[in-house]
Amino acid sequence: MNNKFETLGDNAPVEAEIQKPQHGLMTAVKKGPDLLLVDVFDTLLERTIRPEHSKILASDKLSLMAGLPEHIDGQQLYRFRQKIERQLGQRNLVEMGEGEFSLHDVSQVLFETLTKLDVLPAEIDQGQFNELTLRAELIAEGQSLKPKAGAIEALILARSTGLKVILVSDFYLPQSALALLINGCGIGPELYHTLIVSCDRKASKRTGKLYDLLISEHDIVPEKTIMVGDNLHSDIAMAKTRGFATQHVFDADQTLFYESKEAQVDQLDRLKITVQNLLQGNVPQSHLRQIAPALVLFCERLYRRARSERLAHLFFLSREGQMLKSLFDLYQDVYGFVGQDRISTHYFYVSRRACFMPSLGPLETESFEKLFRQYHRINLRDFAQNCGIADQITNSIAKRLGLNADKIELDLPKSASFAAFRADQEFTAEYERRRLEQKTAFNDYLHSFGVDFSNHPLALVDCGWKGTMQDHIVDAVAQKVKIKGFYIGLLSIGQPICDKFGLLFSNANGLSEDFTVFAENTSLFEVVLCADHGSVFEYKRDPSGQVIPVLKSDAEEQVFVERVALPVACDLKEACSQLMKAKVKSVVAQNDWLQFVADTHAGLVYKPWEPSAQWLMTATHKESFGVFHTSKVGATPELVVWDRLMFLQRVLRNPRYATHGSFWPALNIYNQLGKTAVKLYALARKFSRPKPNRAKGNQ
Repeated sequence: MNNKFETLGDNAPVEAEIQKPQHGLMTAVKKGPDLLLVDVFDTLLERTIRPEHSKILASDKLSLMAGLPEHIDGQQLYRFRQKIERQLGQRNLVEMGEGEFSLHDVSQVLFETLTKLDVLPAEIDQGQFNELTLRAELIAEGQSLKPKAGAIEALILARSTGLKVILVSDFYLPQSALALLINGCGIGPELYHTLIVSCDRKASKRTGKLYDLLISEHDIVPEKTIMVGDNLHSDIAMAKTRGFATQHVFDADQTLFYESKEAQVDQLDRLKITVQNLLQGNVPQSHLRQIAPALVLFCERLYRRARSERLAHLFFLSREGQMLKSLFDLYQDVYGFVGQDRISTHYFYVSRRACFMPSLGPLETESFEKLFRQYHRINLRDFAQNCGIADQITNSIAKRLGLNADKIELDLPKSASFAAFRADQEFTAEYERRRLEQKTAFNDYLHSFGVDFSNHPLALVDCGWKGTMQDHIVDAVAQKVKIKGFYIGLLSIGQPICDKFGLLFSNANGLSEDFTVFAENTSLFEVVLCADHGSVFEYKRDPSGQVIPVLKSDAEEQVFVERVALPVACDLKEACSQLMKAKVKSVVAQNDWLQFVADTHAGLVYKPWEPSAQWLMTATHKESFGVFHTSKVGATPELVVWDRLMFLQRVLRNPRYATHGSFWPALNIYNQLGKTAVKLYALARKFSRPKPNRAKGNQ
């Protein structure tokens, strides 16, 4: 019957199972030959993308793994590769009568090409580059290959009946590499006798020369051999010319798939559709999922930068680093980076408060500049708390000296009360005790990670902005350690910026590309990248002598985090996961990808009327350094009519200056002047976006 129903005696229609034709290999096995020659691709294995597109994916991974600048992206590498393959094929065809080449040959020439362009990290030599190229190819192929239905069962039957099976492939990877791919699909060496690959022999099935080698090397009797394959020329016609019986394997569904749009990888539309789907959430905060592309771009740039500097370890600073580490690990998982291509990540419990005391020097030489350059209008109690001095000691000193510890001084470091306080013997003794205790504990904690910092930099990862914590850590480490900071953003306001890098945006040495978009609301990153624990206050030793960080949480802030922020963060992580899985299959041109990320983020930060904006304004934050108070992230003062008119005048003259100090300028404008004013502001910011030559990369 041709339909899918069979009629039983009671005339009730019952759905019958549709039987797919058995695999052609099974048909060949049942014919009982002495030997089976079996093609690999589209006979035993099939791809989930077009065969040629696996090279695009491999090129994309190689660009990342080699730490190449952004403008040498996957598509650019693939164009180089296409040209090289054509040249090698034509040369070998003339010299040997075969157009075969190996990936090793391609890698040799590609290395020369990139060396001439001066884009390879200096540490990578030809041999290392060849290894990177091979590993990138194996990852890309491994992620796109799967066994064809029925193939493994046919091989099992063949071996169980004593049939000799030789796998034969026209391919540019060597036998050892192809064996790994086959094994990864569940076809182990126990299921076949040997594997022969054309690039190893400089002979192919396509010309028939590989069959000649097989006949002579393996004493093959063609009349007792069946060649099984999908290619009508290489596997069938050329095998027949050598006297082999043949079995054609044809899969109409797979052929149609290879011709479909779904089998392509270089589609920007796929990413756009993914993001549109991500925004179809059921909660008001779904709009915050539009931050996902920016976070994925950060992970991509962090991996690329770490590879370019040959970094094997990254230290993610608490608390925002908790989710950043999770996202970066997920990125490496999705892209298939393992072993020597995977960067080890460590979660570093630290805070400005916790590493402030270890960073200080002896009291007679210490100016406390790291505290006072930002917080000079504070009281003695705040100063003492930053040093970890207990309140009872502060009260004792203040009482003895007749000082008011809670009086806010306009410029504390220049005040007479501060001079008297720091000269007090009780403070001097407690300060030195705490300084040495915390410095030793901090360094012991740092070295508990087991990384040899004499040979590897301490590479810090965090949200960033000013990189204050990095300044503290530089002075806190006891030995000479090279320290680098990689941040979502870097805002230079006169602080030291040496060895600090804003990977998404930066105003150091000029504004980075799309700075006006990504820097519009830095608090947004801090709120969504929340942690499930409090801030680190100090380091203590447990009874065994191991150093542990001491955490403290503000009750109001913790309630917001647990009930509101963490669920949104988990939702955002899922959005990032989906986007990464789409991105790994969509090797879009880097220019298009960067523009897409910036436009998506602009759609978030320049629409403060979305419900997510109101949610963001409810966030609370407890300062653990400098001054100690809990504040609303989005607190915005209401203006009277006259003030609104003056505000409008300032906005028209200089919108950024008028909103200086606002955590979200677009929201401030919206609250005071309405939606139309924000749209005009966004338009002005769009035209003022820095657009440097993307051909220079964004390293």
